[in-house]
Amino acid sequence: MIKRAFGKQKPHQILFKSSSILLAFTIVGCSSAPMAPPSEPSDLPPESPTPQTLRDFDLDNAQWEIKEGYGAKKSTALQFKDGKATINTAEYSVGDVVYSDLNGDGVEDALAPIEMLDGNSFSSHWFIWLAEVDQPEQLPHPVAASRSCGDFVKAVESVPGGVELTETRRTIFDQDRSCAQGGTWEETRTIAVEQFGKDQLWIPVQIAPERGYGGVCNESLPGDITAFAEPYYLAPTLQAKEEFKPGEIRGISIAGFEDQGTAGGEPGGWRLYNVVENDDSVERCIWLPIH
Repeated sequence: MIKRAFGKQKPHQILFKSSSILLAFTIVGCSSAPMAPPSEPSDLPPESPTPQTLRDFDLDNAQWEIKEGYGAKKSTALQFKDGKATINTAEYSVGDVVYSDLNGDGVEDALAPIEMLDGNSFSSHWFIWLAEVDQPEQLPHPVAASRSCGDFVKAVESVPGGVELTETRRTIFDQDRSCAQGGTWEETRTIAVEQFGKDQLWIPVQIAPERGYGGVCNESLPGDITAFAEPYYLAPTLQAKEEFKPGEIRGISIAGFEDQGTAGGEPGGWRLYNVVENDDSVERCIWLPIH
């Protein structure tokens, strides 16, 4: 006969095991509350960082790139301190800043003039700063300019979708007027910025009263008018191509005077032209490649 290896258990051992089993059931019962179901993955894309408004950027102590226009061969880097900078005898200052959302991203950008005084010579050039996540970006070419005995920027105002500029132009019919009297041709236009090309470069664009180039146009009263129905360009790049509607304009004429740097084909292979509307008004400039 095979003997069992298990002996009889003592009463106190049975009591201890019963108590242990009861305690285990009690613990399990206390920890068996319903658990929250796992969260479903979100289909929404992660939020992108939002650039700060240009109101939070100190333009008075920033480094600016000063370039007077596409006709300028070089640009000048100016580090401003408390809104002032000096090169030789020329004194530069940051003028009043106008804030507006220029590229439609819902964040305020800025348009501000750099004013230069050198003896009796005065000029101001208005530059765009765009709000970016890492660092604000200054566009290198000005969108408006005032000059001694030349064109003058009368007013700059923030409007929905851009900035409205009111300028007085000095034409060939103002030669008998003093520099203090200024020009007689007043023009109002609205500018914004748009992206073009593979590099998605920001370019100033005139969005009203007609679409055209948004930079310094050096517009003048039309001279020889050439009929025109081909594609035109909002900037000196083939990616900025637009087309006129049939019968939309009367023609085009070369913009500005030779000493203003636009009749020489700057930048290489391009030239600015005035657009002559059907009512003989001139309200915009366009770029055309030189064939």
